[in-house]
Amino acid sequence: MSIDSLSTPMQLPSILTLPDELLEQIFYSAIMRCGSGAEGPLVQPLWRFIRVSKHWHSVVMSSPRLWCKPWFISPEHCNQFLDEKRDKIFLRLKFFLERSKDHPISFGLGESSSRRDGKARNFAISIVSLVVKYSSQWQDVNLSLPADVALQVLPTIRSNIPLLRTLVLCLSMSAPSIRTFDLQCFEEAPLLRTVWLHIYSGQYSPESIRIPMPWHQLEKYVSKTDRWDIGVRDALATSNRLLTLTFTERAPVLGSRLFGASIQVQNETLTSLDMNLAVSQSTILPHLLLPKLVDLKIYPVVVSTGSSTLLPDVHGLILRSKCKLHSLSLTARDCSEWELSSILALCEDLETLSLDVPLHVKDVQRLGSDAPPLIPRILKINLRVPFRAQSVEECDLDPVLPALATMAKSREHIHREGGILGKLHLTVGFQFRYPLSFDLNIRILARLEGFPPVSSTATFSMIQRWGQVLRELDRHRKLSLRQSYQLHRLLKEMEDYRIEGSDLTLLYRTHVPQQLSTIKLMLGAEAKLLKLEPRLQTVIQSWKPILMADAGTSRRWAIQSQHFFHYLKIDDERRVGDDVWKIVIGF
Repeated sequence: MSIDSLSTPMQLPSILTLPDELLEQIFYSAIMRCGSGAEGPLVQPLWRFIRVSKHWHSVVMSSPRLWCKPWFISPEHCNQFLDEKRDKIFLRLKFFLERSKDHPISFGLGESSSRRDGKARNFAISIVSLVVKYSSQWQDVNLSLPADVALQVLPTIRSNIPLLRTLVLCLSMSAPSIRTFDLQCFEEAPLLRTVWLHIYSGQYSPESIRIPMPWHQLEKYVSKTDRWDIGVRDALATSNRLLTLTFTERAPVLGSRLFGASIQVQNETLTSLDMNLAVSQSTILPHLLLPKLVDLKIYPVVVSTGSSTLLPDVHGLILRSKCKLHSLSLTARDCSEWELSSILALCEDLETLSLDVPLHVKDVQRLGSDAPPLIPRILKINLRVPFRAQSVEECDLDPVLPALATMAKSREHIHREGGILGKLHLTVGFQFRYPLSFDLNIRILARLEGFPPVSSTATFSMIQRWGQVLRELDRHRKLSLRQSYQLHRLLKEMEDYRIEGSDLTLLYRTHVPQQLSTIKLMLGAEAKLLKLEPRLQTVIQSWKPILMADAGTSRRWAIQSQHFFHYLKIDDERRVGDDVWKIVIGF
C-alpha cells in the first residue's frame, strides 16, 4: 500500500473526531507541560485550543479541571504593560477562576516590589483580592507579597481554605507603618501539610511577627527568615506527622528561649533536618531528641568567629537520639582531631557523606581504615577541604593529599570486598584562600595520583614550556595573528615529538592534552591560513590512543572542575569507550 493511498480523509482518522475524554486528557497534558510566564493566564494554550473548532471549544469550556491552574501571575511584571493589557490579564484570570467551578485550583502570585505608584499598587491589590475570593478552592499556592498588601487583603480569607495542601508564603517587610505583623488567616486549614515561610526584612521591620499555622499537622516546614524564628518549636513539639524541617538559627540563645534551659524536645516522626547556623554555637541542637532522623544537614550561613561546639553538638544529637543516619552533610570552620571520627563511628548505616571541614590526617586515615571500617555501607563521599598551601613547594609537603589518595583506594577495597550493592562515588574539592594557580591545581592531581618526583631533563623542560605557552594563549578569547604564529611553532615541535612511556606523567603534570582540546575553540580567521585546526587535530589524534590506554588502566583521579577531583574505581564504567578521553582532559 502506498503512502499516497493513506493520505485521503476517508482513511486517516482526524484529531477533530477524537472522543471528548481523550481530547480533554490531551489538553490537560499540554497545560501541565506548558509553564506560563509572568503574564499568567494571558498566554495559556487554552485560548488557542478553543479557536480550532466548535468541538474543541465545547470540550475546553465544559471541563473545569482545565481551568484550575492559571500558573504564575505577577502584577509587578504586568505593571509594565498598558492599562488595556492589564485589564485583559485581570479579566482572563477572572474567567479562569470562574470556569474552574468547584475544582481545586493551584497557582503562584508574585508581587514583591514596595516602590509602586498608586495605580500599580491598586492593580496588585485587585489581583490578590480576586484570587482570595476563591480561597475555598486553593490547593497548592505560592504567595509572594509585600507585608502591607498581605495585611490588607489576606485576612478576608478567614480560614476559608478547606482544600489547601501546600502553602509557600513569601513576605517582604518594607512598610514603615507596620509595628506588629499579625496574620491569622491560615490557622485553620485541615489538609495543610507543607509550609514554606520566607520573610525578608527591609529598611523597616516590625517589632514582632505572628503567623499562626496548624503546626500539629504539618509534614514539611521550611522557614527562611532574616530575624524571626516562627513555628520551629511548635512544629517540633506538636506535630506527629513532621518529616522534614528546614530553618535557620539566628539568635545566640534561641534554644533556651524556645525550649527552656533544660527541656528536651522529642519528635518521633522527623526524618530530615536541614539546619543553618548564623551563630557560632547552636543552642537548639542540645535540646533535640530525634530517633527517626535519617538525613541531617548542618552548615553555617555566616563565617563564625571564636570557638564552636558544632561538631560535639552533632555527636551528642546522634548519640542521644540513637538514630540511624543514611545521609550526613556537615560544614564547620574548625575541627579538632578525632571529632569527625567520633561522629562517623556512630553512623554505621550512612550511605551519603558530605563534609566541608578542615580534615586532619588521622581523620582521613581512620576514614580509609578497614580494621574495622568506619561507615562500611557508604556509597557517596563528597569532601571539601580547606587547602592552605599557596605554592607547589608547600603542596609537596601537605600530608593530607597522600592520605586522601590512600583513603580512596581503601574505600574501594572495602566496598568491593564487602559485596556492597551500588556504585561508589568519591569527590574531593579544595577551598583556597587565594586564587588557585594552574601549576598548583596540576600539582594536586599529581600528588593524588602518586606521581614520583621528576628530575629536570630536556624533555621535561620542553613539555613544561608547552604547558606555559598554552596557558598564556588560553587567556585570550580569540588568537591574534602573532598568537597564531606562536601556536604554529608550538605545533611544529609537537608534530616531531613521539611519546614514550615515561613521558606520560609529564603530559599529565602540565595538562597539555586538556589545553590542546580547548584551544581549538579560540582559533580565528588567521588559523585557516596556517592550517592550525587540522594540525591541532592531528597532534591530538596521534597522542590519543596512548593516553587513553594509560588512562583506562592506570589513572585513578580525574579533574572534574578547577577545584574538584573525582576518584575512578578500577572497574569504573568510564574506563571503557569514548569516556576514557574525559579522564585525560577532565570531566
